[in-house]
Amino acid sequence: MQETWKEGDDEFEFDGCTFFMHGSIRNEGDRGRTKGGVGLVLSPKFRKAWDKAGNPRPVTGGMMMGAARIISLKLMLPDSAQGIKHAYLHSVYVPDSTYGEQVHDEFLTELDIHIRALPDQANSTHIIGMDANAKIGRETKPPESYEHDNSSQTVGPYPFKTGNERGSATVEFCKRSDLKIASSWFKHPM
Repeated sequence: MQETWKEGDDEFEFDGCTFFMHGSIRNEGDRGRTKGGVGLVLSPKFRKAWDKAGNPRPVTGGMMMGAARIISLKLMLPDSAQGIKHAYLHSVYVPDSTYGEQVHDEFLTELDIHIRALPDQANSTHIIGMDANAKIGRETKPPESYEHDNSSQTVGPYPFKTGNERGSATVEFCKRSDLKIASSWFKHPM
């Protein structure tokens, strides 16, 4: 979850799910509401994966532009090939375009540092839910030219036809981190 506008950090159960929230400090100058805020929701199945990891506390990023923007949680997921797989579930809220390209690039650097500092991160799968505030465009190939083995490709066959600078920077971040942009791998309704 991104843009929760939740104040402070919290953990609670609701309707069988476990919620982890990382929020900002209330800003009296902005009608008394907070900015940003991120959260993770674990279904009962993912709660078991968190239990298997030993119930570690969420790892949060610092405030940027007055808003909480990163929360990460370690899980142990079943893996048919290896039995159990270390994984991190992340929720990320990237500053929007009103903050400019330099802030966007600085944030992606901060996110990279955050991920690399996590215990066992190199041996883990990373699942990132991100409000990237970017437009991911087609890299070079049209959809029909994608091969069946596309495991090395970051962007799938169905991104926007054109992207923007933030989209290019986000793609480069994902390439460096060996991540896929999931929303580009399926057709979107028109």
